[in-house]
Amino acid sequence: KPGQHVMIELPDSNPGSPVKRCYSLSEAPENSPYRYRITIKNQMFEASQADSKNCCSAYFHNHVGVGSTVRVQRPGGNFTLDSQSDRPIVLIAGGSGITPLLSMLNSLATRRSQREIWLFYGVRNKNSHLMYNDLGLLQSMLVNYRHVVYYSRPTQSCRRGVDYHVDGRVEVEPILRMLKRRDYLFYVCGPEAFNDTIRDNLVISGVPDSDIHMESFGARKSNVQQLSNRQEILTPSTGSRIKVRFARSKIDVNWSSHVNNILELAEVNGLSPNHGCRSGQCGACQIKLKSGTVDYTQNPSVAVAKGSCLPCVSRPKTDIVLDL
Repeated sequence: KPGQHVMIELPDSNPGSPVKRCYSLSEAPENSPYRYRITIKNQMFEASQADSKNCCSAYFHNHVGVGSTVRVQRPGGNFTLDSQSDRPIVLIAGGSGITPLLSMLNSLATRRSQREIWLFYGVRNKNSHLMYNDLGLLQSMLVNYRHVVYYSRPTQSCRRGVDYHVDGRVEVEPILRMLKRRDYLFYVCGPEAFNDTIRDNLVISGVPDSDIHMESFGARKSNVQQLSNRQEILTPSTGSRIKVRFARSKIDVNWSSHVNNILELAEVNGLSPNHGCRSGQCGACQIKLKSGTVDYTQNPSVAVAKGSCLPCVSRPKTDIVLDL
């Protein structure tokens, strides 16, 4: 569906804890029924940096070509375009968050949609302006499409009115002044802080939360480094009565309200579970739940196998035993 992503496993990575990354599909499903197109930014890192979040990018740019084989899961995710609706659409992107929105735009163009469509896209300058030509071509394919590009740090070679339209960052208030109606569906994709700011300001401005669809681009930051007293978290008396056992590591701890999820609890206790997005979108952290039950802080975007859980978006509901 327009807006979904695939999860790719880095070739030759450790079989016990393979490196996995999510990449949004950047083409309309209607245009590529027998192939998937992903768009991977070249991060200019060495592929040997296995602990780097950019190692997958480097591997693809430096080593993958025609004839290469990679492991990829089928498309997933709930950040998808409602193709059956005729309501007007506002797409708001920050940086690399443009890729799933481009999939949506290409789908709308393929269908020759008559819907009113706005794109507001924020990047630093033309060097960071992804899909520059693609976004321009859409203007001739969609009769009711408008786009506004923001450069927060334009260079001397950036041409206002040609390459971009507004100096500065994407802001909600000016966007709402441009819109003629009040029944838009909003699709927002960018870094977590960008998304949070956009959502908060949309809601303050009166946009119903049910009309705002969001996906964070890039992994969420762990809360572990910000915790002021790690020893307090590890002290059973400060936790709840719910017990968490990391079976393979032979670690027994009490659940603590100081952490957001089971993944963070594992990290505080010196464990390094495999993970990717930290937001229930990629499934890389999926782990076997040997006993007990969990609650999810948000619905995962991927299917979770029976008898397993996603620790990045779950908390123990009862005493639990994890295969970690």
